[in-house]
Amino acid sequence: MLQVARLAPIALGEATENVRSFIRSRIHDSGGFVGRDDRPDLYYSVFGLDCMVALSEGIPDDLFRDFLDRQGDERPQGLIDLSSLARCWSAIRPRGVPAPIACPLENSLLSLRGSDGGFRASLDDAKSSIYATFLAAGALQDLGRPVPDTGAIIDFVQTCVTADGGIGNDEDAPIPMTPITSAGITLIRHFGGTVDRKTIDWLLGCAHPDGGFLAGPDTPIPDLLSTATALHALAGEDVSLEKLRELCLDYVDTLWTKQGSFFGHWADTHLDCEYTFYGLLALGHLQP
Repeated sequence: MLQVARLAPIALGEATENVRSFIRSRIHDSGGFVGRDDRPDLYYSVFGLDCMVALSEGIPDDLFRDFLDRQGDERPQGLIDLSSLARCWSAIRPRGVPAPIACPLENSLLSLRGSDGGFRASLDDAKSSIYATFLAAGALQDLGRPVPDTGAIIDFVQTCVTADGGIGNDEDAPIPMTPITSAGITLIRHFGGTVDRKTIDWLLGCAHPDGGFLAGPDTPIPDLLSTATALHALAGEDVSLEKLRELCLDYVDTLWTKQGSFFGHWADTHLDCEYTFYGLLALGHLQP
């Protein structure tokens, strides 16, 4: 994703500096990036740091290291916090996460592995989910650790494929969604499985006629998360984006603001680091 997001400045041109300025403005004085409540937030820091890496922006390592040390002191147990911590450390330590941090994080992540082959979002969850599995696999790779038994992950994803080809978040959530289907496709491809053409067609069917992708077939308007993740999954499967390119570029442009960020959808009124990164990812995939 970062490799693709690095291509976004080709489309942004001089507006790239607007994005850099926006991202810098979201850094909190005490470290980390602020979320939508303007307080430092570990989850949003993932996207802020990824934006800085994608835009070749220098990262104030000392400030972020202190912030991450404080997060680690709180011993996060939920998968979102664990994966966010791993990703942030990886961003500021590109040669590897320090072992005293990596080992406990790895153990905590592996403790969330379910008997069904996937990963759970927390120890309280009885079943795994596609979203949690996607986060956990990425976090282990950020730590430089192998993902054990990848075949079981492929098998788990296949159990979440619905009759129409889409992918639901777990066996008990049979409603397929674009971001979840995109994550499932990416997991299957990355671990050497074969994605059914029916799943690709389901994802293509979520393209909005005016550009962008819907979160699901019955969703009224497209959104940037669904658009960026769908483009990423389709590109990974070598699906041509040529017929989608101009419409999707037009759609992303409708979400752009002169502040240097993107709204998440047409009804959104807030700007944050997360959707800034998804804007960069979408633009990167839409380059000729």
